[in-house]
Amino acid sequence: MQIKRLFFNIKERIDVNVENRFKNDEELSGTINIVPLSFGENFDLLTLIEPVKRQFNYQVKSQDIYIDLSEYFDPERVQYSANDILHCLLHHAPGGQNKIIGLTGIDLFIPALTFIFGQAYLGGNAGIISTYRLRNEFYGMPGNDDIFFKRLNKTIIHELGHMFGLTHCHTMNCVMRSATYIEDIDQKEEYLCQSCQDAIQ
Repeated sequence: MQIKRLFFNIKERIDVNVENRFKNDEELSGTINIVPLSFGENFDLLTLIEPVKRQFNYQVKSQDIYIDLSEYFDPERVQYSANDILHCLLHHAPGGQNKIIGLTGIDLFIPALTFIFGQAYLGGNAGIISTYRLRNEFYGMPGNDDIFFKRLNKTIIHELGHMFGLTHCHTMNCVMRSATYIEDIDQKEEYLCQSCQDAIQ
């Protein structure tokens, strides 16, 4: 979906086996800050760092920022406006090549869609992810933390891909492939395809 500053919805996912491209922190290109916003999940955000670091060669850190999300609640939709939250988050974004991505447990929407898994500025430095629809329990299935973390990692990498300038990919298992439903996310891997990797190097 393309608006002036190009927002990309992420009801999506992608894959590929990537070589381990870890560098020493002083050699990394920049920093990605992961920010919990009304997150509600009981796990250490540091568990999300390595997959993201491997894909983008950036330092990845957890950052605490307080944003009152209640003002972005739409009572008619009983959801929260992703556009408004993302705009607010942008004010907290670091400068230069650094990125900020918010994680929230609330249900997000944009006017054109019933819901979204996430959204980011194309080529920008801010994004937002919702875990609200990533757990099996939402779909009436038994909980599975492994599946949840795979979906979350794919969503984070996908939205960051947009922030690094990538559009949707047509490679079947690439994490940048568009995803409308949770099944689309499950069909993808947690990695950028070779073409997408080359595009951001």
